[in-house]
Amino acid sequence: MAGHDHDQVFVASRGGWLRRSHFARRVWRPACDGDLALRGTQPPILLGAVFHGLRHHHKTILDELGVPEVIEHERMGHKMKGIQGVYSHVTETIRRRLVTRLQRRWHG
Repeated sequence: MAGHDHDQVFVASRGGWLRRSHFARRVWRPACDGDLALRGTQPPILLGAVFHGLRHHHKTILDELGVPEVIEHERMGHKMKGIQGVYSHVTETIRRRLVTRLQRRWHG
């Protein structure tokens, strides 16, 4: 992100927020379902995939990798309840270990 011009990774053509309907119609659906209007060069990636499904998939991958629950909650944007929410914290070591495991899975 240090070399990126915006606070968000995915932005509209003028650098603002992407509207959900615009993003779904112009980016997500053509990428998932293919877009033969683009000179037949965009084959389908995953027909019918829904954007929210990425959250489910990511959580499942985190579970498979056996990462600490505290970083799962952080990545999903959730707060841990109870005593764990008070005393468990994500450290740079936990972050590096997760990145290593995700990269190993990606390349494997």
